[in-house]
Amino acid sequence: MSYISSELIRSARERKKLTQAALAQMLHISDKTVSKWETGRGLPDIAILPELAQALQVSVPELLTGVCAQNQNTAGNMRRSRFYVCPVCGNVIHAMGEGSFSCHGIQLPPLEPEEGNPEHALKTEMVDGEYYVTMDHPMTKTHYISFAAYVTTDTLYLTKLYPEQDMAVHIHIRKRIPSPAGLAGGSADAAAVLYGVNRLLDLGFSPEELKIFGKSIGADVPFCLMRGTALAEGIGDRLTRLPPMPNCGILLAKPPFSVSTPKVYQAFDSEPPASHPDIRAIREALQRARLRDLCRSLGNVLEKVTGAWYPLIGELETAMKDTGAYNAVMSGSGPTVFGIYKDIAGAEQAAGTLRSRYGNVRFIVTAPYNRGGHKS
Repeated sequence: MSYISSELIRSARERKKLTQAALAQMLHISDKTVSKWETGRGLPDIAILPELAQALQVSVPELLTGVCAQNQNTAGNMRRSRFYVCPVCGNVIHAMGEGSFSCHGIQLPPLEPEEGNPEHALKTEMVDGEYYVTMDHPMTKTHYISFAAYVTTDTLYLTKLYPEQDMAVHIHIRKRIPSPAGLAGGSADAAAVLYGVNRLLDLGFSPEELKIFGKSIGADVPFCLMRGTALAEGIGDRLTRLPPMPNCGILLAKPPFSVSTPKVYQAFDSEPPASHPDIRAIREALQRARLRDLCRSLGNVLEKVTGAWYPLIGELETAMKDTGAYNAVMSGSGPTVFGIYKDIAGAEQAAGTLRSRYGNVRFIVTAPYNRGGHKS
């Protein structure tokens, strides 16, 4: 078996639009020698491989493996990240997708996930505005975690770890969801940390195990880990996946004040509502992908408390309906209001109108997170 790919030499030369004679001239050899390489009747000397790789603009490992990695700029999502670790020096290499990497003359394979050990459960808490992630791990000289990484769609946080130190990582979250606003922004951050650390440390915890960890942090965290559309029961931890939300535009309006969730529930418990939103009708509308029917059945029983305290909530709901929203309802315990529009264009047009009217309210246009969502 040849230690080098003759086919790669030929294809790389042709891709560079070089003749055999031109390549031979660059390497100070005869064109017959190049012809022998490409037909498998001869092999380049080991000493000439670096010059040959430079002339063909490939790496030496690519010459040896016969696999030429082409940059097509398709791996722009950081969530596709791969990590490579040199067993000799411990060097950590990060790539946004598969790649060809070597260190100390060794071709490095990407790290592969392994089954998680329940004894090494993740623990997450908020400390001074940052997430503090820890794990019970011996971290001995012969058995330790080399690094911890947290990846979002556009950011990488990497912490190098060493033997005989605690397995602890501080993660700073750049928040995009207003908080506190009744939008589960903190829960979404916690879910992102659990998901990211589990994946990038290759801990192997299942989605159900992550939900158990998440429940100990907050009732909304399991839903945020699940993602998509779901029916939440109990304290919000009993989840049933529902058909995806029909495609639409959503306009969020965050008033210039915050609400205490415990106080809202305390007031709510003292006088429970006489009626509730029609959950059966909502589920049926989702099943049939009927956006208007779904919107007609929306409601929020907490709004009788928060809406009475802050009349601006009801005013924003009316304003959204006047600008084309199928319906507008308070989110969670408030004070954020969301309006559902036929499409993103309708939501953006409404946002422009309402921003000029309510200068102290933050308006955000978004859309449902769908896994193969219906078209409205």
